[in-house]
Amino acid sequence: MRKDRPLKKLNKFKYKELAYFCYQYNEWLSQIRDIKHNIGVSGVNYDGMPHAHNTASSVENLAIKLAMLSGRVELIEKAAKLTDAGLAYALIRYCTTPGMSFRELCSVETVSCSESTFYRKRSEFFEILNKLKEESYYSELPRKYRAVEKHHRGKWTS
Repeated sequence: MRKDRPLKKLNKFKYKELAYFCYQYNEWLSQIRDIKHNIGVSGVNYDGMPHAHNTASSVENLAIKLAMLSGRVELIEKAAKLTDAGLAYALIRYCTTPGMSFRELCSVETVSCSESTFYRKRSEFFEILNKLKEESYYSELPRKYRAVEKHHRGKWTS
């Protein structure tokens, strides 16, 4: 079992946050698969019985959940492809599987680089994922709350 160490450019708490974010990748994929498999006419109830005045729609809730899960999965996949397109699947497999060692990865995936190069790519992956995750967080905030969040070259920007 590997012993994860924090990376040089990320502090240990940020690294742990990103690592545990990645560990949820397979669960998100299975939830997306389940949602897509079960989509149908489940949002309409025709039993004729009176119901409470509930304005929430189960179809809308499923669509929102599907969009959130898909966004998270795409974030991890985009970070892996931006790091190295040739190693993207190996990076995803390694970073989303807790306890996987480099040797175990080589027995499952074809890795076309040395161990030290792969670990450098892994650290680049986490740096890119950190940037992408922060950008997606700030883009989801309403504009009025973003106004003083980012600082660029000594000027506050919106």
